Amino acid sequence: MSEPGDADFGVIDGPTITFRRELCTDIDAAWRAISTKEALDSWFILTISDLKQGSYFAFDTNWSGVVTEVSPPNTIQFDSEEGGFTRFAVEDIGKGVVLFTLTDRMGPGLSPKVPTTDIRTNQPGGLGTHWSGVGSGWHSFADALVGYVEGRAMAFDYERMTEVYDTFLQEWWSTHAAPASSAG
Repeated sequence: MSEPGDADFGVIDGPTITFRRELCTDIDAAWRAISTKEALDSWFILTISDLKQGSYFAFDTNWSGVVTEVSPPNTIQFDSEEGGFTRFAVEDIGKGVVLFTLTDRMGPGLSPKVPTTDIRTNQPGGLGTHWSGVGSGWHSFADALVGYVEGRAMAFDYERMTEVYDTFLQEWWSTHAAPASSAG
């Protein structure tokens, strides 16, 4: 299990976060891992889509929308019906290493569908920002991609990582203004 750090996780702006991982593989294998249904079903979420630009997608998490960018062998982007997007990008950085970047932007005013007082649904930045469990979930998916392309098992402790992301997001928001959509 990887640990969050400045090199692999960041908040770009209020509703947008990014994760980076170095993959020990070639660009073609990395591209197949982020752009084929068989691969996404394995390391990410069960996917309903032909993954062509302009096509409908649905993930097995009540998340759907349109595939808005397919730029082989580097980028695929999923725009959600709620107004946000998720983008997977891969870049060959040499010597058999590919940099994977996941960028996720929440739709305006988005909040957990079943809010609770549980730490997993805590949104330190307010509506339209990432909640702690989402940070932990994206972290687990980025680790799962590493395991998928490198053919190894990756351990993950969702509860512990949710606490780590809750602390990180609370600290980040303590020094940054909340987005307009979350202000009263």
